[in-house]
Amino acid sequence: MKFGKNLIRNQVPEWSSNYLSYKELKKLIKEINAQRLSRTPVLGPDDPDQRKRALHPATDGDLAKFFYALDRNLDTVEWFYQSKYSEYSRRLKHVHDRYPVSTLKPEELDHEELEDLIGVLLDIRSQLRKLQWYAELNKRGFVKILKKFDKKVETTTKTRYLESKVLVSSFANGASLDERLLLTNKYLGELTPYAAHARAEAAADALSTEKLVQASGLELRRISSRGSSTSSIGGGVSSTVNDMRNAVATDNVSELKKHIEELMSNPDLSESGFNKSLLSVLSRAVNARASKSMDLLLWHIPSLNDRTEINGRNIIHRIVINQGRQLFGDVGRENRIEKNYLNPAEAPKHWATPGEDAGELNPEAEIGTFSALLDQLQPHHRIALLSRDQYGQTPLHYAAYYGLKVTTRVILERMKQWGYIFGEVNFDSPVWQDNEGATPMNLAVSGNHPKTTAVMIEFSTVKLRDESGLLLIAANHGSPELLGALLKGGLSIDYYSVPEQETALFIAAKMNHTDAVKFLLELGADTEIGESTYGWTPVFVAAVDGYMETTKALIEGGSDIEGTDESGWTAKEHACLRGHLKLADVLEQAKQSSEYSTRRARSPLRRSLSPAGSQVHSLSPPPFSGSSSRSLSASRPPTAVTSSKMLSVEKLNNGRPAKVPPSTEAGADTIIKTFGHRYLQDKTMILVTLGSTDVRNQMNPVQLDRVPFSRAHTTQLDTALSLVVSASDSQDSSVVVDLPMSDNQASDPISFFVDDISNVRLYFDLVPTYSGQKKKVLGRAVALVQNIYSTLGEKKRSLHQTLTLPIVEAETMDVLGSIQFGFLIVTPFHHPNMGIEKSTTYWKSLINTRVIGHRGLGKNSTSKNSLQLGENTIESFIQAANLGASYVEFDVQLTKDHVPVIYHDFLVSETGIDIPVHAMTLDQFLHVSKMQELNDPDKRPHHRRGGSPPPSYRPRSASMYEVEKKEPGDDEHPHMKQRMQYTRDYRAKGFKGNYRGHSIQSPFTTLEQVFKTLPKNVGFNIECKYPMLDESENEEMELLGFELNTWVDTVLKCVYDHGNGRDIIFSSFHPDVCMLLSLKQPSIPVLYLTEGGTEFMADVRASSLQEAIRFAKRWDLLGIVSSARPLIQCPRLVNVVKESGLVCVTYGTDNNDPDNARLQMKSGVDAVIVDSVLAIRKGLTVDDQ
Repeated sequence: MKFGKNLIRNQVPEWSSNYLSYKELKKLIKEINAQRLSRTPVLGPDDPDQRKRALHPATDGDLAKFFYALDRNLDTVEWFYQSKYSEYSRRLKHVHDRYPVSTLKPEELDHEELEDLIGVLLDIRSQLRKLQWYAELNKRGFVKILKKFDKKVETTTKTRYLESKVLVSSFANGASLDERLLLTNKYLGELTPYAAHARAEAAADALSTEKLVQASGLELRRISSRGSSTSSIGGGVSSTVNDMRNAVATDNVSELKKHIEELMSNPDLSESGFNKSLLSVLSRAVNARASKSMDLLLWHIPSLNDRTEINGRNIIHRIVINQGRQLFGDVGRENRIEKNYLNPAEAPKHWATPGEDAGELNPEAEIGTFSALLDQLQPHHRIALLSRDQYGQTPLHYAAYYGLKVTTRVILERMKQWGYIFGEVNFDSPVWQDNEGATPMNLAVSGNHPKTTAVMIEFSTVKLRDESGLLLIAANHGSPELLGALLKGGLSIDYYSVPEQETALFIAAKMNHTDAVKFLLELGADTEIGESTYGWTPVFVAAVDGYMETTKALIEGGSDIEGTDESGWTAKEHACLRGHLKLADVLEQAKQSSEYSTRRARSPLRRSLSPAGSQVHSLSPPPFSGSSSRSLSASRPPTAVTSSKMLSVEKLNNGRPAKVPPSTEAGADTIIKTFGHRYLQDKTMILVTLGSTDVRNQMNPVQLDRVPFSRAHTTQLDTALSLVVSASDSQDSSVVVDLPMSDNQASDPISFFVDDISNVRLYFDLVPTYSGQKKKVLGRAVALVQNIYSTLGEKKRSLHQTLTLPIVEAETMDVLGSIQFGFLIVTPFHHPNMGIEKSTTYWKSLINTRVIGHRGLGKNSTSKNSLQLGENTIESFIQAANLGASYVEFDVQLTKDHVPVIYHDFLVSETGIDIPVHAMTLDQFLHVSKMQELNDPDKRPHHRRGGSPPPSYRPRSASMYEVEKKEPGDDEHPHMKQRMQYTRDYRAKGFKGNYRGHSIQSPFTTLEQVFKTLPKNVGFNIECKYPMLDESENEEMELLGFELNTWVDTVLKCVYDHGNGRDIIFSSFHPDVCMLLSLKQPSIPVLYLTEGGTEFMADVRASSLQEAIRFAKRWDLLGIVSSARPLIQCPRLVNVVKESGLVCVTYGTDNNDPDNARLQMKSGVDAVIVDSVLAIRKGLTVDDQ
């Protein structure tokens, strides 16, 4: 999904139909695997070759359809590239023929000619950059789809196809395009230094004229007269023309007539020179709004077209363009003259103007002058209104582009009056297309100009063409007014694009344009037309992206929220998988409401867009790339997958042989796991993440400063760029990342292995993508790995794991920009007790889901009326095991002196202050739990005079000593409560776990003591509590912690010292802790804890169930521990976890309800972490009883 989204995001809109059909090719890959699966026999769990023979090989027939489609895509891209390249090369050749770069003398050009020449070059350069980006994006697409094909179909065709077909194509080899850009930038480098000087001279020259015009109370708005410049005319003629310009400034017709006669009598002046001179004066007359002079000049001008005008534009073109630039500036085009900068490594910006019609903003005098000019045209001049410039555009094109409503109306009225439009009139028909295929209607809609669009529809005599896609463009803008104008023009509200089958309603929902969605629904848009790839309807795409208000609007509009897509998924399941749980609640509430049933009864039944009217159920959920899971409704057993480490059956079943359960609707089957993955043994691993995993950080990983065009051709920064990441003293290959980066780059780190980090340097090299000269480094950033951590004391580090470094230009040493990256250094861990005991083992779904005691017998809570055992205490662990818990779960942190202790919260509020565990020594930490007893006046030690010491009280019995309360709710231990009352933790929750008064308080304990005290048949689920950046910020803690390798190594040493023969699982909410635990040892499995979307998590890897699955698979973890809520809301999501080869465990207060636990058991959940161990065990066995 990620590249597919980036492809759409970075497309040039007007070229969208000529890109690689990435979604369609992905769908073909899915179909091939579906055919392979249908021919694959179900194998037994003990078959040693099950992984190799998991799917039947693809047949030639399977592959033929895919490669036929791939070849046709390649043909389309190559043809389009060649056609555009030829057009832009022709334009550049036209400039070069007229202004050879070898003889170019910018100082001899007047300012108007210079400005227009620069404008032409900027436009050519913009088009070349768009074409270059088009080629790069498609090249990436072919690489991505072939890589996906090889991975999914298990072939090795990528390299052969790329080398034989893709890389030999013109679009994939940008050398000739680079040459054209180089020439264009060379022109700009020569011209731009003279632009400011020429404009200053022109301003001084026109000062007298401006004063005259302003004295008349009019605003001067100059239009370019460059096309009629007199710079090439002889001195005498030039003097006459200047006199004529002065005459028209005051509309002095008699003086003007005299000078025209002088020109006519000049025997040395050719007809074209005469025409050019008068056109120059006419431009000045229009600027001065000298209507009488305009009339006189038009009487004598043979033609409004000037063959020497570099853009091929006439005065009508220039007047319309001038109006647009005065109102909007050069929005959408690259800024001209003084704003000649480029932004490297960015996709070229598309033509776009503000979503506002400018027609009513035009001063009446300016519109009046334009109308007067058209009315004064001689019959032989009028054809100029239809004249096309070098880009194939008429004045109407420019009026539509800038949204000049009144100007558009004036042009259309004259065209109709002069008989240029008659019969079947449609301003979106092919006859109106420019060289880029854009029509005036297309330009108005693309610019989001509803009023201008309405004017053209008013003058049309036939309805608009659906296949032009105008309604889809308007939906992308989200403008109800524009949509309404187009629908009045005869477009079908339910038209969809081919082959995507996306309607206007679907696009509006996809872009989260809620107002547009409501507008289309009010007009009766069909809510049940699904797009072609996944069968998603508008409500699906809104649910996938978590668009709450848009989803509500679609529900109100009668969308079917119970229907499924082609893979058998519901919109609610998509929302839950991606962490949009509040939206899933809205969908569920709507489904249960009586209003929904009524609306559905009035709505049309969902139409299937699959062949023969039947839905095709995919074998894997398409929206979840990276998952090997099949359809939620599939009845076949999941394919066996491999991973890094696994618990043995005997261990997970407390030494008893496991029973294979009957198949459930969730597909509970055997999944193979293998030991002995490539954990670190002697090398250190360096992980580099480009960008940040913090979703709050929206900064681009690579930020390059803008570069003047005058330097662009020398720096090569205007070409497509790539980043090469490498490490010295590492045998790993460098990694090339094309810019701009994809959205998922932050969750896919780059790894390097080294023997010693002391001399390792990380290099971030900026290189041209197309040149093939990877050694041609344009800029570089360097990081010294040994000094990469911020030192904050002995074995401490900052929780900020993101660095920003400057990128320095290779030749000039100027700073080009910056790169932001995250880093993690993983050192190997060694222990004599660490090893691999078995080569393979199995996880089998048992008849009874395992019960894990949460913090022992359950976390403490004020909601319970009965006295509770203190959480995370030895007494609680023992009691949970006695009641049948397979494992006890507890939280481990490190004290200041590096001792693992059992404690849940980051802050130890019992001290009376907000102090973190890692800021206390072990003695200080253990002493805190004794303070409750010491602060109880009835239990405080004292000596009687002349008597014996008081009797000693055991903590457990002492905690049960009852004190009469004065009022309900009073605490029988007020001293401790008073001590904690101002701490952050206590104020937020109103109580503290293992606190006397709410529970039977027991001493704090260490991890070593737990190992030594609890019987070995009690399994441990050790949750590693290491603060994430946002957690520390929320707790207002200092943003520092132990160096991560030190932290993990300390815990591992304690576990391997004392854990031999015990069932142990690691788990953590911190992704980096899970990675280190997996990379440092091979025998103890690791589970990744995730909120699953129930709470906001700043780390993108922890943001949803989907991201948790991706992370666990990427780092060879045993499975995930998710909040139970998303899996209770959508039980079939358990299958996504299990079929991804992962164990599924849940936690949360929802698990304390036996009904919820039974629901999860039937769905295939492997274990539930609960507070009420006995109640849940009884609830899970009630069916058997």
